[in-house]
Amino acid sequence: MWFINTTLHMFGWAIVVDYEDIKHTIVKEAYPARCKFRGFSPDNIEKGYTKVTRYLKRNIKSLERDCRL
Repeated sequence: MWFINTTLHMFGWAIVVDYEDIKHTIVKEAYPARCKFRGFSPDNIEKGYTKVTRYLKRNIKSLERDCRL
């Protein structure tokens, strides 16, 4: 979600997610909304890129399989 919102922030938009439970495990709804934000703090950017890199590392084989025609 961070990665998508990083791009949307350039245009003054974000995806908002409302949860039904306090642990944030059950999504009630998600919707686009206007926002005043134009990016994230340097700490959040570093954490976000690290998470994306970890995801790619763990899933690269299945992502490659999905791309084969």
